[in-house]
Amino acid sequence: MPLTVYPSVNDPRKVKGVWIFFQGAWKEVKALFVFYGGLWRKIYENLVVIDINFTAPDQNLRSIYTQITGDSSGNPVTVTFNLKAGYTMYASSTSTYGLTVGNWPATSNVTLNVEAGARIVGAGGAAGYVNIPSRGTITGISGGAGGPALRVNYNTFTLINNGTVAGGGGGGGPCGAGCSACYFACCSIRWLNGGVGAGNSAAGAGQSGCSSKSCCGGGRTSCGKAGDGGSVGSPGQNGSNGTGGVSNTAGGAAGVAIVYG
Repeated sequence: MPLTVYPSVNDPRKVKGVWIFFQGAWKEVKALFVFYGGLWRKIYENLVVIDINFTAPDQNLRSIYTQITGDSSGNPVTVTFNLKAGYTMYASSTSTYGLTVGNWPATSNVTLNVEAGARIVGAGGAAGYVNIPSRGTITGISGGAGGPALRVNYNTFTLINNGTVAGGGGGGGPCGAGCSACYFACCSIRWLNGGVGAGNSAAGAGQSGCSSKSCCGGGRTSCGKAGDGGSVGSPGQNGSNGTGGVSNTAGGAAGVAIVYG
């Protein structure tokens, strides 16, 4: 809570900080109390409150604090961030985080309040697909794992989550069709890809088709359906296995919601 002082009668000013000279050094006060009406009452707390009302990738709470307050000193702070409803911190790739707590001066206290309708999400996993050699057996490449959402790399941190903190969805597995490479003269590869996992964007649907197509002038085969990408926090679906299935139709794992360290 802020403290207001009056240098003159009509000149109210909010106090930005309070210091005392103690044991030979100036030290910043975290809170002030007065004894009034038989009770100790808090009249000042060195607390900074920052509302995050934007959507952006790969964010860092320490960087947001410095950008908004202009404070890049090494002084400890008490700060609360409110990620507002309707806004998302998201990862741009599975190797980054939607949000990182960041490095803070020792004894700082950092709180993050994720409001209902706000999100911190990892990136979605890549769609599974089919590898097609110039001749011979086709093989499936499984859906990719989703990425992490939140990195907590500072100890004195409190998370209040009323929204969504979830890793990216896993990518869907490829369709399980099987035949020699010349089969694709009869059945387009576009029917064999899995769906992309969900992150900032919704999960993709796995592709399907080529049921009972002729293969290389005589044989007949079928491929089932490629797996859908997983929603945030969920794995991708496996691809269904058609006639003479490929070697790998697995969907990707869901990303981790919170990584510590």
